[in-house]
Amino acid sequence: MQEGFCSKKMNTEKILAGVRLLFRLWWPASVFIAMCTGLLLIFQQILFLIDHYKNFSLIGVAWLVLFIVYVILGVVFIRLFARHIRGLLEPLERRMRSLMIFLSGGPFYALCLLCIFSGIVAILDPNAGGGAVFFGLAGSVFFAMVSVAYLLLLHLFLRRPAAVA
Repeated sequence: MQEGFCSKKMNTEKILAGVRLLFRLWWPASVFIAMCTGLLLIFQQILFLIDHYKNFSLIGVAWLVLFIVYVILGVVFIRLFARHIRGLLEPLERRMRSLMIFLSGGPFYALCLLCIFSGIVAILDPNAGGGAVFFGLAGSVFFAMVSVAYLLLLHLFLRRPAAVA
């Protein structure tokens, strides 16, 4: 009877260790998504000011600047996350390391699925407009591209540097 209790305690510890690992893997990506959302909310106010002064030529430039800021922040985020996670993944074998890298993109996959589901709901809803369908499906394509770029850049940054001869 005592042996069964010990194994349950061991399973609980393994589950808690797994949850802590997922939290450590998902926390940086979640913070990055929240930061980008905050930037978008601030950017909406800037667009409102540009629109208020009827300077429509600056709206395209403002969107381009926001896109460039997102790309730069994304690369910096992935570089810092690769430094952070390198110590965590060093002792693992290659297959487990690839699995951990794949799991670390969970928040991006969740946003991609959310956009897919919102696009499907908009397609099935007779009262939804074409814009809802477009933004749902375009968002899913965008977040799928972000997820792939995240995985590729993380693999690139986690590669061992070649020795200089």
